[in-house]
Amino acid sequence: MAEIQIIINSNLTDLNPVVAGRCNVAPNHRQSLRKISYVLIHYVHHGSGTYYIHGQEYPISEGSCYITAPGEEALFISSPDSNLELEWVGFTGKMALDFTTLSPVFAVSEPPFPHIKTLQDPPPVLAIGLAGDLFHLYYTLLGSRQNKHNYVQYISEYVRQHYMEKLSVEAFAKDFGIDRRHMSAQFKKKMGYSIQEYITKVRIDEAMSFLAQGYSGKEVAKLCGFSDSHNFYKTFKKTQGMRPSAWKERHAMLEKKYHSEETQEATT
Repeated sequence: MAEIQIIINSNLTDLNPVVAGRCNVAPNHRQSLRKISYVLIHYVHHGSGTYYIHGQEYPISEGSCYITAPGEEALFISSPDSNLELEWVGFTGKMALDFTTLSPVFAVSEPPFPHIKTLQDPPPVLAIGLAGDLFHLYYTLLGSRQNKHNYVQYISEYVRQHYMEKLSVEAFAKDFGIDRRHMSAQFKKKMGYSIQEYITKVRIDEAMSFLAQGYSGKEVAKLCGFSDSHNFYKTFKKTQGMRPSAWKERHAMLEKKYHSEETQEATT
């Protein structure tokens, strides 16, 4: 039995989930993967099999991931004596093809997609969670290839992918093993914001996007990483000069006016 979620128009630029799912696979099952339009990563929770790609075969076992790139043809066959549990995420984005520089099969120490268990969440929420999973996997597998001193870029990208989670300047400083004040000064010099200001900016930008889609203030506070709705309302008013509800009404009015003007232009 399979559970699949198609994610439409999540519009994340770096790592953008478009499909996710999980299933149980019977012994001797053949799974053909032909010329898909996104990068696809499968993770094997349990069982074994063989993955055929690029004219070679790779053994698969519990804890393995196997990658299929856009346009590739591949085949997976489960072992004769093995029931498999699989989960997968397909994604696009500016960083997606970096995954295809890895071996077609690799092992991980823990399940890479914990947000798969929330497949029934609304697509925007699921997309954000899976993007965070992919971003973590990216830096686990490919982080050593990046310039380790470019922590400004790392922090800014991490915040954009993990704004819904608990973030702290202290944690970033500990991760890089550098002085917090020096790190913050360099970040502000390059980005124009302190790290905390940047976190707030990203969260508020995302909050306005969710408000424009019709989400309530309480829902947005939860989706965008605020400790509670009171903190969200206070921060939003401080940065935008009005309450979320007032911004939402103003946005709806401007949208209505814009579409009305478009209609008038089209009829003249």
